Amino acid sequence: MPVNWTGLTELKNRQAILKELHRIITPDNYGTDKGQWSLTELLQTGTNASEDSIRLIQGVDGMGQPEGEGAMLTPEGLPVTIKLQVLSRQACFETKDGKGINDWDTTCVNPENFNNEICPTFDEPPHEGDVVWVKGNPIINDPETGKRLWKNTQMAMKSRIEAEMGREVKPGRALYYHKKFAVGKDGCITVPFLIAVQLLKTKGHRLVMVKFTTGSKRGDPTKTRQITNWLFKEAFNKPKDKPHVKSTAAVD
Repeated sequence: MPVNWTGLTELKNRQAILKELHRIITPDNYGTDKGQWSLTELLQTGTNASEDSIRLIQGVDGMGQPEGEGAMLTPEGLPVTIKLQVLSRQACFETKDGKGINDWDTTCVNPENFNNEICPTFDEPPHEGDVVWVKGNPIINDPETGKRLWKNTQMAMKSRIEAEMGREVKPGRALYYHKKFAVGKDGCITVPFLIAVQLLKTKGHRLVMVKFTTGSKRGDPTKTRQITNWLFKEAFNKPKDKPHVKSTAAVD
């Protein structure tokens, strides 16, 4: 393991541990070599020290309140970002030109569904320019009218957005703000630290409990069991793996 977490627990007190974390958890010390840290490791370790490390990067205390020097910045004075491999096109919501990508029934093996959305299989990698939408805060007031959103006005706003997009969308797509990240030619997205935490905690490769579905792969009538929730993997600046990791597709 790159960080010696056992050694940290052997230090005299919490202040000594925090002092050592300030030395280890820096933007220049990010990576997979011995003594370096990665977000995947912090999430996998699940110790008090690794949780303190995540808070150190955020610049908050145990109650989530701002603390110390604030959020960690790179030597260039920019917020810390994390590069993630997008392991399946099913993680994306739309193509580069705005055509929808099916996130309703991911077992659908037709080229398109009733909603005129592309229906990729789980083992199809993303295409350059595909867009990942990350759910954010709920929309409280209609951005166009400024009126408070109640049940009837929520549905009106959803209908308006569907008319603009040219297809039906789930309510969550219309009633929440979303951050949007385009997939690069290397099959990766670069996201702010907290969004990387969100994506890896909910859909991280080998970080969340496996969810399976059984369906046919396109062109293959044989039923195959597929993992549906391992959609992202920390990539670092020079990922050793290809953008698509085959181990997350069909499971024998």
